Amino acid sequence: MFEVRRYIYDYFLTTEDVFGIFCGFVEKLSLSKVERDLLNWVKLFREKYKRMPTLEELSVRKGEKVDFGGISQDVLVDEFIEFVKNETVKSWIINVADKIEYGKIKVEELFASAKKLVEDFADKEVKLKKFKEVAGKVLEKMIQPVEGEVVSTGFAGLDKVLVGGVRKGEFLCVIAPPGRGKTMCLINMSYGMLVHRENVLFITLELSEEQIVGRFIRRICQKSRKEIRLNADNMKELLDRFCSVAGQLVVKYFRPHCLTVQELGVVIDKVKREVGGLGGVVIDYFDRMKVPVSDYRLGYGFLVDYLRDIALEKNVAVISATQANRASLASLVVTEEHVSESFKKVESSDIVLSFNRSTQDVAKNVGRFVVLKNREWGGVGAQVPVVVDFDKSYIGDV
Repeated sequence: MFEVRRYIYDYFLTTEDVFGIFCGFVEKLSLSKVERDLLNWVKLFREKYKRMPTLEELSVRKGEKVDFGGISQDVLVDEFIEFVKNETVKSWIINVADKIEYGKIKVEELFASAKKLVEDFADKEVKLKKFKEVAGKVLEKMIQPVEGEVVSTGFAGLDKVLVGGVRKGEFLCVIAPPGRGKTMCLINMSYGMLVHRENVLFITLELSEEQIVGRFIRRICQKSRKEIRLNADNMKELLDRFCSVAGQLVVKYFRPHCLTVQELGVVIDKVKREVGGLGGVVIDYFDRMKVPVSDYRLGYGFLVDYLRDIALEKNVAVISATQANRASLASLVVTEEHVSESFKKVESSDIVLSFNRSTQDVAKNVGRFVVLKNREWGGVGAQVPVVVDFDKSYIGDV
């Protein structure tokens, strides 16, 4: 049974919590004689010495070196639970199928047995953490963020207000009126991550991949289209240098209102495998994803919740934008009340920024980010001025 998952079985045999909770489940599965002997040996060892065997002691018993192949314990326990769950469900299906075939089970009994199976696993998988067990670790993160946990927004002023930037596992939403620079904001935030050597997946649901790549080229070179044509050789050299020191960028186009969160998760996993990790996922923009329910007011709230789940599950920062309503066009500062379709977009996001450019700002080539929400680190109301050059796809600190 565990031949292809030796690591997770060895983890089970040497870990008190997992062994104590799931031993009963494993005993019911189809174990080989070697696996059954190991299980019985561990039970006797645990009873005699009041502890689990170490990796070294299990190695002596097996006659071969035991290790976890560099796999983290969180991954091992999740894989173990998933495997035992699948094997248990398969056994249940076979058992029930036989009874159904010979007419030995009623519908009520069938539902009752399925319900019990679900409840048993739900009870086993609940993990309780006492305050004293986690307080120290959380305090350390509050004092000094763990290296690699925070992703830069690309703007020093904004990073300062947000205490470093966006945390992996968080969802950041930028609100802006139509035509005021949502895509440009997202490209510049992606550029900031790339400069800090984070790999970035840029999902475009509006412009083509070629158009997005063109805007990235203008941002990297800080040149307009005309300037790039006049200095083609120098631009190629500059791009080569940038690619040699920056993180990797993957741009992927999806048709509007077709991409689901589940499909996004598959794409993220594929990119992670191909580029060796991922720091940020940028979506231009999530209003154009497929909404999970027909009621948009609820649907967009659910969509942001699911994107936050993706950020946590995949350990990436997810950054996107949303459209402001018509009233925002006449407002000096775009606020939460200007968000289109559903206020639940704001309620469900971890960080909400608005990007503001009045008529005077446009004439002066400037703009402002305003922090409308920051769930964990405050700074609400802070304004961060920036310089803007549309021709060069450039937004930068003043």
